[in-house]
Amino acid sequence: AGGYVTVFPCGGRPDASSLNYVANQTVPNAVIAPVSPDGEVCFYSTANVDLIADVNGYFPSASGFAPVSPVRVFDTRSGAAQGVRSVTKTKVGGVNELRVRLTDLPGLVPASGVGAVSLNVTVTGPDADGYVTVYPCGGRPVVSSLNYVAGQTVPNAVIAPVSGSGEVCFYSDANVDLIADVNGYFPTGSGF
Repeated sequence: AGGYVTVFPCGGRPDASSLNYVANQTVPNAVIAPVSPDGEVCFYSTANVDLIADVNGYFPSASGFAPVSPVRVFDTRSGAAQGVRSVTKTKVGGVNELRVRLTDLPGLVPASGVGAVSLNVTVTGPDADGYVTVYPCGGRPVVSSLNYVAGQTVPNAVIAPVSGSGEVCFYSDANVDLIADVNGYFPTGSGF
């Protein structure tokens, strides 16, 4: 069946998605996952699935990457619960750029000294084929952070630099609902 997978440091399971899927779909996503004090990572799925996980590196404890257990930052879907940042419950697209402050998230991301945030961004219910660009607010680059087709729900891991005011902007060329979960940040000057 359709559903999602949450990857998190074993312990309390957060309300966040790391990967979304539909029935009989094979879909990958890059995930940065903090480990528990015992060095474990847990995988939860809302439907029965086979999972394959490949490791491609790690961040040492004092590396400059500050992991956090995934937390829902926002969800634009009508009727969905707000995350730690309240947003207007409307689809994002075209001239409706979404601007969200991703610093000063108590217990997650400090108010200052942050160079970039690690996010899992999910598109759901797109009206047409298109792409999302996630970037530090200011001049929008001509790049895609996530690509989708009409009606698809698809996630992608995104490392997004923050603007001088700690904001990240989300642009979509077609109308979509967006969901973003934060799973860590890079301090300014950390080498990233």
